This record gives sequence, C-alpha cells and structure tokens, in this order.
Amino acid sequence: MKQIFTLIILLVIGYAVYEVLQEPLVEPEPEYLPEKQEQVEAEPEPEQEPPAPVPSIIPLDQLKKTNRCPDCNLEKADLQGWKLKGADLNGANLGEANLSGADLSGANLSGANLMWANLKGANLENADIGGTDFRGAELSGATGPKGTKCSQDSGSTCLE
Repeated sequence: MKQIFTLIILLVIGYAVYEVLQEPLVEPEPEYLPEKQEQVEAEPEPEQEPPAPVPSIIPLDQLKKTNRCPDCNLEKADLQGWKLKGADLNGANLGEANLSGADLSGANLSGANLMWANLKGANLENADIGGTDFRGAELSGATGPKGTKCSQDSGSTCLE
C-alpha cells in the first residue's frame, strides 16, 4: 500500500512538471502600448530640411578677424607679438597665455583673467585693466597702462 501511495505521488508530481513545461511562456505586457502608431504611419509628417549648421567660431580666428573676443576662452593661447591695439577682451580668459611682446595698448581687458600669463615686453599703455586678475603673471619689461615700465621686482605695482 505504501508503494502504491508513493507511486501516485510521483505520478502527480511528474504530471505537474509535464504541464508546466508544456505551457507557453507568458510574455510580460509592455509598459506602454503605441496606440497612435497606425496614425503616425498613415500620416507622415512632411520632411523638413534640417537647419543650416551654425559655424563654430574659433576664438583665435574671431580675435584675428574682428579684434574682439569678449568673454572668450583663450587659455594657454600663443599670442606672442600679436598686434591687439584697442582689442576688446573684456572678461576673456587669458590664463597662462603667451602675450610676450604683444601690443595691447588701448585694449579693454576689464575683468579678464591673466593669471600666470606671460606678458614680458607687452604694451598695456592706455589699456583698461579694471578688475583684471594678474596673479602670477610675468610682467618684466611690460609697459603698464600709465606708461610705467615693469621690472621683475615691481610685480603688478607697475599696473597701478
């Protein structure tokens, strides 16, 4: 009797396993159903031309062409010997830039970053330097806004 009972239990378990393996896999329902897919396909939008690409202006090119580059990022730029007389560099980032021998006379450098810039021999005569950060800048041989010659020992006092 015990063997028959065990046989029945094994048959029931076997049948249950068989049924589970025979059932098709149930796919989960998608989170959203594209209800308007047929409408979109039936009524395609008219093709529109993509907008013309906006030319990217490289700050150095802009400065060469217009003598203006306010708020530009010219960090580490090589502007050695450039003639930037009257240039508008208001708020520009010229940190670590090489401006040695550059003519910046009459330039607007107000609010510019010239930290660690090389300004050896640069001409800053009549330049607007209000709010300009010259920390760490090399100014030896430069001419300050009031015509004062800078030396290695003068630091930024020649810019006052």
